[in-house]
Amino acid sequence: MHRVLPTPVWFLAGTWGAKEERSCTIPSGKSIFISPIEMLCSTAEQGLKTEVEMRGCAKQDQDKVNFVKVTVDGADIPGAKDYRVQSPLFNLSLPEGNTIGVPAQETRAVSDGYFVMLKPLSKGEHEIRSTGSLTDVTLQGTQNFASDVIYHITIK
Repeated sequence: MHRVLPTPVWFLAGTWGAKEERSCTIPSGKSIFISPIEMLCSTAEQGLKTEVEMRGCAKQDQDKVNFVKVTVDGADIPGAKDYRVQSPLFNLSLPEGNTIGVPAQETRAVSDGYFVMLKPLSKGEHEIRSTGSLTDVTLQGTQNFASDVIYHITIK
């Protein structure tokens, strides 16, 4: 018999490019994992076939990021732009009606982006703001993306 231990981390999901406010309650003692901006590239879309192609896709996107900021209760997390990492290759399960818009399937993927792990917050009310943007102007056109999320958090 396998015993499942509670995870010590709570993930706050980002957006597909929007300004949003969200509220949630998090059990005390949980670290908080948040990504102001990241890119996921998989074999399910974009015609990518190899790990090298997926890594290139994700890196090319994140190389255009020009702003990353995370605040907790109004205080900046210093050096948020220093928290860029690229994931190992991982398995991704895409259900029916997934946000990528492809048929349900199992695929492989890589993510590149900015990820911040916060220590557990004290019990009570908190506000976390996560912001990231990129702009790329080329001969082919302009690519813009911005995500700005305010999370109203209650730690119990």
